[in-house]
Amino acid sequence: MEQAPGTWSAGLMLLPVAILAVVWFIARRHGVLRTPLRTSVSGSLAIALVAGMLLASILGGIAGFAMAGEDTMSQRAWVLGLSFAAQVPLLAVFMAKSRAHRGRVAATAAIGLAVFAPAALATAFIAHRLLVGLGMETETAIGHETLAEIAAAPREAATWIVIAIVVLGIAVTEEVLYRGMLQPIIDTIIGATGRWPAIVATSAVFAAMHIGAAHASALVGLFVLSLGLGWARERSGSIIAPILIHAGFNALNIALVLSGYSTTP
Repeated sequence: MEQAPGTWSAGLMLLPVAILAVVWFIARRHGVLRTPLRTSVSGSLAIALVAGMLLASILGGIAGFAMAGEDTMSQRAWVLGLSFAAQVPLLAVFMAKSRAHRGRVAATAAIGLAVFAPAALATAFIAHRLLVGLGMETETAIGHETLAEIAAAPREAATWIVIAIVVLGIAVTEEVLYRGMLQPIIDTIIGATGRWPAIVATSAVFAAMHIGAAHASALVGLFVLSLGLGWARERSGSIIAPILIHAGFNALNIALVLSGYSTTP
């Protein structure tokens, strides 16, 4: 994330909001997760779907590169679009096997977005300034490669296609992959009595998978966001809540980029 003039002050303004939201979250005991994670997808099917989605994403991306022209945003649209399209059949299998748990989805999504979005952004702002001060990160304004491309691209069809896929497509595919399937698998492997060890482990994997596409400070913010996504999956018993949070967070970042503000994750 590029640090444009005023970004550091904006980060400082966001910090008290994030602190108050987290304090409220803890005080209301929202982080206490007593109900075991409910999932109707078997472990073997989940592992097969995880492998299949990763392979489909790679093959779709390769096909996108082959179809793309010289234009960077057009290329990004083809890559993201075909990568998402290749995963749709596997998403359909997961949704068909999953039970829809309607309770607390909307409330959980609202709480998760209100608490973990500012926490993620504030954490990323602070991490960026610290890493820049230590000489470990270059001063920059946008911490994610795709966001940087959107910020620099003309407002044309390919750009809006990329924005739509980033907001909706990526939110769906990543949440099904990480919170829908990987988190229950990790929970089973760990065998912990609490729900948070699997959330933390899944968040570490989620952040690590963005290495290369995001700066180190942005990865810290993504880890914090992922804690909220994992919490929402456990709290609501539904994959819909983390999808709504993820889509809202991506939309917020794009809105900030398009309006001229910098974002970190």
